Amino acid sequence: MFLGIVLTIGGLLALSTVYHQIRKLTEVKKNTPPGEMIKVGDSEMHIYGQGEGSPTILFTCGNGLGFTLGNFYPTISKLAERHRVVVYDRFGYGWSGSTSEPRTLERINEELFELLDKSRETGPFILVGHSFGVTESIEFAKRYPELVAGVVSLDGTSPAFYKGRKDLYKQNIVASSLLRFLSFTGLLRVISNLGLFTTTGESTPKEIVRVTNMMTYNRVYSKEAVGEVMALIDGNVEKGTLGDIPVLVLTADNEKLKKKQPEMYQDFVNSQTDLLALSTRSQQKIIKDADHFFPIKMPDVVTDELQSFLDAYAAKA
Repeated sequence: MFLGIVLTIGGLLALSTVYHQIRKLTEVKKNTPPGEMIKVGDSEMHIYGQGEGSPTILFTCGNGLGFTLGNFYPTISKLAERHRVVVYDRFGYGWSGSTSEPRTLERINEELFELLDKSRETGPFILVGHSFGVTESIEFAKRYPELVAGVVSLDGTSPAFYKGRKDLYKQNIVASSLLRFLSFTGLLRVISNLGLFTTTGESTPKEIVRVTNMMTYNRVYSKEAVGEVMALIDGNVEKGTLGDIPVLVLTADNEKLKKKQPEMYQDFVNSQTDLLALSTRSQQKIIKDADHFFPIKMPDVVTDELQSFLDAYAAKA
C-alpha cells in the first residue's frame, strides 16, 4: 500500500516535471521581451520604458520572487500617463540572462550603470525599489549621485540589516531550495495557476498576471538571487551618505511581523532609521494595515505617494 502511494506520487511528479520543462521552452519563445535586450558584461539585460518627462522613474524589484514589470504594473501604467517610467531586470530575473559575475552590490550597480549608459535612458532618475531593491538603489545613488534625483524606499532595508545575519542566511537557503524544487518539478506552476500564490495585485491585467506567473515559476530564486543575499550578509557595501538627495521611506506597519517575530521587526524598524539618516532631505510615511508586500497589494497607495513625491520634487526644481 505504502509503496504504491510512493510510486504513484513519484510518477505524477515525473510527469509534472517533464510537462513543465517542455512548456517552459515554448513559453520563453512565445513571450518575447517588450523592451530592449542590451549586452552588459557576459550576458544581456532587459530594460523597458514608457511615457515622457523628466526626471525618469526607475523601478527595481525585491529579491527572489521579484519581477519588476508584473509586481508594479498598476503603479507603472498610471505614472506613465504623466512621467517617463522605466523598469529593468537584474541578471537572473525576468527577461535578463544569467551571469557568472559575482552578485555583490558593487557589481550589480556597475551593471545597471552600463545598462543605462547603453540604453536611451538619460535620467536624472528617481530610483524606486522594493525590499532588496531599495538596498540596491541606495548603493547606486552613493556611487553615481550625478544620475540620481531621488530615492523611494518601498518597505526596503539598509545594508546594515543584512550584515552577518545567520538567520537570514538559513532562511535564504531553505526558501530558495524549496521554491526551486517546486519550480523545477512544475508544482509552482500548478500553485500559481490555481491562484494560491501570486506576485501581482488585483487590478493587474490578466495578460500581465500570466507573464508574471510564468516568470515566477520559471525564474524563482535563481542562483543570482541567492547570491545577492549572500553577498549582503558578507557585508560588502559602499560607505557614505546620500547628501541632500531627496529620500522617501514608505514603511508597512506590519503588525503581524511585530507579533510573530518581535526581534526581526525591531531590526527592520532600526533599518528604517538608518535609511532616513542617509539624507538631509528624507521623510518617512507609515502605511497602515499593510505588510511587506503592500507595493503589490496596495498599488493606489503607492501611486499616490509617488505622485506627491514627484510633485514636491518638481516644485523645488
